[in-house]
Amino acid sequence: MIRSFVSAFSVGFLLATPTLSDTDLHVAVPRADTPVAAFADESPLRSVVRGVARIDILYPDDKTGYCTAVIVGPDHVLAPDFCVSDSGERQAKKVQVLLDYIDAEAPDTVRTVVLDPVPVAVSASQHLSLLRRADQTSAFEADRVARLQAGAPETGTVLFLAAHPRGAAMQISATETCHVMPPLKDNAALIHGCATGEGSSGGALFHAASGEIVGLHLSSDRNEGHGLGAASVAILDAFPQIAE
Repeated sequence: MIRSFVSAFSVGFLLATPTLSDTDLHVAVPRADTPVAAFADESPLRSVVRGVARIDILYPDDKTGYCTAVIVGPDHVLAPDFCVSDSGERQAKKVQVLLDYIDAEAPDTVRTVVLDPVPVAVSASQHLSLLRRADQTSAFEADRVARLQAGAPETGTVLFLAAHPRGAAMQISATETCHVMPPLKDNAALIHGCATGEGSSGGALFHAASGEIVGLHLSSDRNEGHGLGAASVAILDAFPQIAE
């Protein structure tokens, strides 16, 4: 069993960026959610998504929650602020990330890292919190630290989303609609067409050709049929600690 706050408290820089081919992305029949476990161990995609993790949160009233998070430094993790602080109202009292939660049938491969629940920094404009490992004597592996694209992605850029929808083992969304969409008027959010689910917030939107992260998914507009995210270029501007 994967040990998380949900079970424990009785509740719910890449060194080299591989080029991803169409074969890698569509090794299985295209669906809204394709398990990362369906991709071969030697697939470049497996290496690219190592920086994506499930984040489990325990709130002051002992209720729990989960989202997706991305490792952005040797000891730094980015996650939606509304997850870490329970929609901005209650600061979490315990936070941890599950690394390598790829296959629900192989729990022994999963590693848990506890984070300091008090964010290092919060960006209200990007709706993100930057968290740090509680144990400062160790660090995330260099090949687990994600690369954020420094420039803004062009409309039409083909993407894939790596996330933990419904708290499940990591899934990939790489359907035909998963690409950068035209920006909305008076809205600086990154608009995309990737399929999402509860728990996908904080998921990494990868450039399908380069493997760089162009943004993090935040929420979905079901009526309009698109997702809203924070663009990497805006994230780097909001959190200078990431580039240090």
